[in-house]
Order: sequence, then structure tokens, then C-alpha cells
Amino acid sequence: QMIISTTTLVVFAATGISDIKATTTESSSGELLAISTKNLSSVAAGVRNSLDKQLSNQYDQLKFWALAPQFQDVAVEAQDYSKAELQARYTPLSSNLQPDISAYFLTIVNSTELDELIITDSRGYVIAASDTTGAFDVSQERWYEQVNNALNKGFYGSKAYWSETGGKWVIDMAAQMKYGGSGDYIGVIKATLDYTGFMGQFFSAAGIDCYEVKAVNGAGLIMGTSHGDKSKVDNPDYIIRDFQYYK
Repeated sequence: QMIISTTTLVVFAATGISDIKATTTESSSGELLAISTKNLSSVAAGVRNSLDKQLSNQYDQLKFWALAPQFQDVAVEAQDYSKAELQARYTPLSSNLQPDISAYFLTIVNSTELDELIITDSRGYVIAASDTTGAFDVSQERWYEQVNNALNKGFYGSKAYWSETGGKWVIDMAAQMKYGGSGDYIGVIKATLDYTGFMGQFFSAAGIDCYEVKAVNGAGLIMGTSHGDKSKVDNPDYIIRDFQYYK
């Protein structure tokens, strides 16, 4: 199953005249294409599978953190505080209840492709964060509503979307936190993945004998490329949706 369902992966060979096209197993994932003098369909599938695996690892890491006692304890402790009390603790670059957790989150953000890590209590109030310049009450945020939608079974991963503030493509991931043996819902741990940076690690064509590797969303907008010329990335004047190779 194609996890990255919002992106079409296009692999170009240095030279080539034949189209090799494969469709991913998830209908919303678009198409995986390769243009090659060699059999680059297997190369494209390998890159796709690597992307899937890496994103799956991100999901698994977040689910693991949702079970961590040190994170669960701070969510439980928050229940003893009123909204006003918690909000009074919500100041830039400080944790509301445990400074060590926010400092740890900031360390992770500074050393990985995650842009943000936060924990909320069961009411949707942020109680620990890598950066507390965002909203304190996130109960109306789409990711918060979706992770608490029973149909999503306690986990939500958004489509890649353009962050105006960050100037990059990002993905929101959120996992419910359920306390120890009781299984009581105590909050949410949420991460924002720098999708541009995440994809960038795969945008090196070295070793696979191809001219370019680039990711294109369902609308035909280029989201990233290994090519030195980045002028066509996120350029609404260059949409490849109607190009023959994309079809």
C-alpha cells in the first residue's frame, strides 16, 4: 500500500524514449511513472518503497511516544489544572508543566525533519511543546478533531500541504494518548513533519543512473526535485498535469 498518497513520483532517465508506467495500490496515490532506456520501473518502485518505509517509521515513532510514561504523566497531571492556569504557563519556549519535556522536544526538532512536537491534554490544551508560539487551545484544529474521530482509530496523518508560515510542504501526524492499564483518553501527541526536507533526502539521482527525481502532487505541481534548477518547484506557472508523461 502506498502510504504517501498525495504525491506522484516521477523518475526521469538521462536518455529514454519509452514510457514505463505503474499504478500504486492505493487509488488516491496517483501514478508512479518512469521514463528510461533501462528498466527504471524497478528503481522508481524502490524509491517509492523507501519513502513508504521511512514515513511508516515516523508514524511508528509517534505512536511509541504516545505510550511513553513520562509523556503520559504530564498529560494526566494537566487534568488538575484549569484552562486559565495552564494558559498562564504557556509562554514562548517553555513547557507548561515539565520544562524537560519541551527541551527534549526542541532537541528532537533541531536534529530531525520534524518541525514541531506538542502534547495536549484531553481538552485540547497544549501542555508541552518544542515551540509555544502557536495556539494554546488546539481543540478546533483539523488534526485534533481527526485524531479523535473514532473512524481513525486514534491516529491521523494529514495530506501534504503547503505551510505559508514555514514556506514548505508539511504533514501533520497525531496519535491519541491512552493511560497505562486503564486505557483512559488523556490527550494527544502531535508532530509536524517537514515534508520538503523529508523528500529531499531521496532527491539525489546519484547511483541510479537517471537525470532527475522529482515529486509531483495530484494537481501536477512539482513539490521537489533533485535537479539543480529549482525554478519549477512550487511554481504555479509550471504544472505538469497535462504533460503526456504525467498522463
